[in-house]
Amino acid sequence: MSNTIVVGYIPTPEGEAALDRALKEAAAHQAKLLIVNVIHDDGSTIDDRYIPDEAKTKIRARLEGTGADFELVQSSALNVADALLEIAEEHAAETIVLGLRKRSQVGKLILGSIAQRVLMNTDSSVLAVRV
Repeated sequence: MSNTIVVGYIPTPEGEAALDRALKEAAAHQAKLLIVNVIHDDGSTIDDRYIPDEAKTKIRARLEGTGADFELVQSSALNVADALLEIAEEHAAETIVLGLRKRSQVGKLILGSIAQRVLMNTDSSVLAVRV
């Protein structure tokens, strides 16, 4: 594995928590931080999970101020979890960081969340950050 940490990021409190923790992990392990923003490619033209240009500028400014080695990757895919897994594998990521939200009892029964799919299908360590 390389010294790369992949963080799945969407512009939500969960995404911000994951980015904050991933930044700390990258600093502690002198790792490159790969911020991955994947939206579901269902043919629609609007997805609130996609990072708008103004937010990208703020993220870059924030991270440049830390001196972190980082890269921001945006893509679309039919399966968000598979895209995260593929990017993590391409970069031989040591760790994948994901933000989680609190789920209802019914939500906990549904197996198919992005986080669960990533957790079950990677050789990398997974750090789940709950908001």
